[in-house]
Amino acid sequence: NATTSACSLADGTGFGSANSGAPGDVLVYRIVFDVPGPDAIDEVAVYDQTPAYSALTATSPSVIDQPAGIACALTTPVTPTVGYEGPLAWTCTGAMAVGERGVVAFEVDVAQ
Repeated sequence: NATTSACSLADGTGFGSANSGAPGDVLVYRIVFDVPGPDAIDEVAVYDQTPAYSALTATSPSVIDQPAGIACALTTPVTPTVGYEGPLAWTCTGAMAVGERGVVAFEVDVAQ
């Protein structure tokens, strides 16, 4: 809950695994994906959606940390807008090596 605590997208501090929000609060979701091994992977996709009773803020969904060797981009929605509700998808092309990790994030406003 970015309204009640400082959340750093870059290093992940200030986040909790279970959070709550009140109407008007801004919630930040940070999704970490990695390759624990034993082999590299390719064509990575990350899927999520805006939670019920929330919509995207002015801060668009983004790629925070992109692993070497791949290129990640938001593919759903094609053009994110303030107030968007629904599925989110990032597609990463290329190969992701063992031990690599990436981070994508999005912010929502809790409906009033």
